[in-house]
Amino acid sequence: VQAGVCIREFDRTKRGIRISRVWFDGKTTTQLAFAPIDGATKDNRAIDILNGDYETTARFAPGLYLFEAHLDFPQLPYMHPTQLLKPSFHHLVSLQPDPVQSLSFLCTSKKILAGAWRFLTYFGRDSMITFLLLNSILSEGEHGAIEIVLSAVLERVCHIDGSVCHEENIGDYPAAQAALHREVESEPQYDYKMVALTFAHSFRQRIDPSQVDTDFFLPIAMKQYLVDTSVGQPGGQTAYKNLVALKDGQPVGQWRDSNDGLGGGRYPYDINTALMPAALRAIAELARAGAFQEEDGWNDLANRRASVWETLSINFFIVKFFSRFLNESFFDPAVTDAGQVKIPRIEAQQRLERYKSSGAFPGPSRMDQIDEDLCLQAVALRDDGSPIEIMHTDASLDILTSSILRTFPAGLYTSVGVLIANPAYSCDPSHAQTFTTGAYHGTVVWAWNSLAMLAKGLEVQLCAMIAAEKTGIDPVTTKSTDPNFYNNVRAKMKLAYKKLWDVIEANARHLSEEVWSWRWDGDARLDRDNDKGGFVYAPLSHLPTPDGARQTESNARQLWSLAFLAVERRRELEV
Repeated sequence: VQAGVCIREFDRTKRGIRISRVWFDGKTTTQLAFAPIDGATKDNRAIDILNGDYETTARFAPGLYLFEAHLDFPQLPYMHPTQLLKPSFHHLVSLQPDPVQSLSFLCTSKKILAGAWRFLTYFGRDSMITFLLLNSILSEGEHGAIEIVLSAVLERVCHIDGSVCHEENIGDYPAAQAALHREVESEPQYDYKMVALTFAHSFRQRIDPSQVDTDFFLPIAMKQYLVDTSVGQPGGQTAYKNLVALKDGQPVGQWRDSNDGLGGGRYPYDINTALMPAALRAIAELARAGAFQEEDGWNDLANRRASVWETLSINFFIVKFFSRFLNESFFDPAVTDAGQVKIPRIEAQQRLERYKSSGAFPGPSRMDQIDEDLCLQAVALRDDGSPIEIMHTDASLDILTSSILRTFPAGLYTSVGVLIANPAYSCDPSHAQTFTTGAYHGTVVWAWNSLAMLAKGLEVQLCAMIAAEKTGIDPVTTKSTDPNFYNNVRAKMKLAYKKLWDVIEANARHLSEEVWSWRWDGDARLDRDNDKGGFVYAPLSHLPTPDGARQTESNARQLWSLAFLAVERRRELEV
């Protein structure tokens, strides 16, 4: 350590020196600067630098000195007292300013620290005891002090055996330990006092069997929050925050991976309503097959969680209508339950007319095809939980069936294929400008998503309904089937299946392409019975992008567009 200390003059006029040392991580630097205050010393040689054979020494003459300290180690932002305390306890800021300011100094946006100047780091036990003693006054909910405490504890739980981290070693010490072991990394070291690990793990996870209490505080703290407080209970907070979101700072994170593919949404529909429950069901089946022999109960646990996602997640994405705000863009998460699940037919028709009158589409509005109230599922949710009101092909099959049977802009169908998105019903006028025929994930056709996968999905669903009709048992609910319901739904799906395959076969020469678009030919003959005419195939690269940037050229051959090698028309399902 001493060999790394550097002492230099930094201001000859003030006769000052700077003492610095680069940490073992090779980038962080600690600096101390000293300069004599004028007239404070008896001679002009206030500080002498003595260079010896093995070390450099600074000798200070008696007097007064001004010193500055600088450290470029990254610091977490501290919580302001008003962020730290519940609103009903903000009066403590003025009544007890010293302890409140001290608490604020020790509470950062990611964890709370145990003390100052010693122990200025995370201690699990200290954090949880503080929570148990102060939970009545600490702020709750997202970004609140209580969730910061508990999330910091949970994030540092040992991934090997679930032990709770007692202490986090940060700063120069982990780097020094890494240097001793000829390592170059300087990540924090987590101290699991109760864990009996192998020597290979002992470097980063320091072992001291004398401390055993930290593990037992966690369930007590979790119960205090999740059971004894209304905010911690399921539904106590804004529950949509429990959904899977895009990663922080990233505008993309699923297959609609252009910047505007989700319309500014953060919580994608498909991940939360389809992929998550499907993944859980798959884990359950793997567990049942013996893939996780060390984990008892994963089959039942994964199935239970899948049922929760299947039942509840889709409710967040249903676009609700508030009649008292007719013709206005409105969403207030606080009064979501007051809205209707469906958009009234008249309102849906008015939105189509607004979309057409905006100049976004030169053809007919097809408002005559809206013969009932419209059920719309958002393509994603914004940060505040409000829906992105874009009709899309990731929706559930019952919704998609109606979308296929209706021609754009009333639905998703065109004579060149089924479109992956339709902004006609959005209350946000900017969506009409971003979801265009020239947008990579706009009003365009993707062979794998809006044709192949949709055809396969309808095939699987029709086969399941045929089987259910034979047995009289619904395979999902395991209850007796309703013959009238099944007949009506199946009849509608058969029409959609036939119409979809007709357009697939009509555009067979394009099926191996990645994505294609269309232009509207106003001179083409319109046939309202079979929706032919008007829509004309156009390569995506031939159309302008919404922002005027260089256009994306579609692949002539796309891997997932080759799915039609295995996806085939089954005409017996149309009977």
